[in-house]
Amino acid sequence: MRRELPTLLLFLVLSLTAAADAVPSEESMPDKLSQNLTDDTAGTVTDQSTPIFARGTSNFSGAAIPQTTVTTRAYPSGNCGLLVFGPHASQTTSAQIHTRIESFCNQYPLVANTVRGKTYRSRGYGWERVGREKSATATLPSSRVQRLRLTVPVDCQVGDWYRYRTEGFGTISTGVQSFSAAAYEQNDDEIQCVRR
Repeated sequence: MRRELPTLLLFLVLSLTAAADAVPSEESMPDKLSQNLTDDTAGTVTDQSTPIFARGTSNFSGAAIPQTTVTTRAYPSGNCGLLVFGPHASQTTSAQIHTRIESFCNQYPLVANTVRGKTYRSRGYGWERVGREKSATATLPSSRVQRLRLTVPVDCQVGDWYRYRTEGFGTISTGVQSFSAAAYEQNDDEIQCVRR
């Protein structure tokens, strides 16, 4: 089976000297998911995507759990992070677009690893959310806690051509500190929904 490589890996090194909001989380952003596509007061249609700056890859930034006095450190580049691979027509399931997301840490032992993803398709007004948000969590003693993979599937109409964007959100915990990351990947050109 052919493995898709990310179309673009962009390493974003985040330091703890930056504000805690440097890595966007859904809690720190407007709730675009609850907005309707049409705004009855203005008659306009809104873009539903989340403003994430890291494309393809993002390193985790840290924030100490409030009850602890442990010094918080950012994970070194390349040792812990979140990968979002390019959305593509499924190789195994007809009429689906798949995107793989991986949350990993090779430097510190983890007790929990959570990853979430959601997919959008391009429209004339911006990005329209398609499908449901998908999530996965691994905790000790699972062997998947150090590297957690998630495939985000969305249904599509065979023959349709769209650009797709998948956003990934990851949280890892060492039991003393928690770290979060957000990244996205999107198609620069339209891809076709196919029958397998």
